[in-house]
Amino acid sequence: MWVVTTEYNDYNQHGEYFLAAFSKKPSFKQLKILIQENDVIVGKLTRGGGRHEVEFKWYNLIEVKDRSIIV
Repeated sequence: MWVVTTEYNDYNQHGEYFLAAFSKKPSFKQLKILIQENDVIVGKLTRGGGRHEVEFKWYNLIEVKDRSIIV
């Protein structure tokens, strides 16, 4: 599963927020529709995301492996 989150650089330090989850790694087009940012930021997100320069808001793309434990 692939998870998209966003973070803010703010005095109050909002933290990291969940935006979406995908069963397969999302395409550039899917991410562009989701976050509606410029191509540079979306391109960076396809490679894992993070801050591009000094922007106030940035995105992360994280692969999450199933670690379920059956009890």
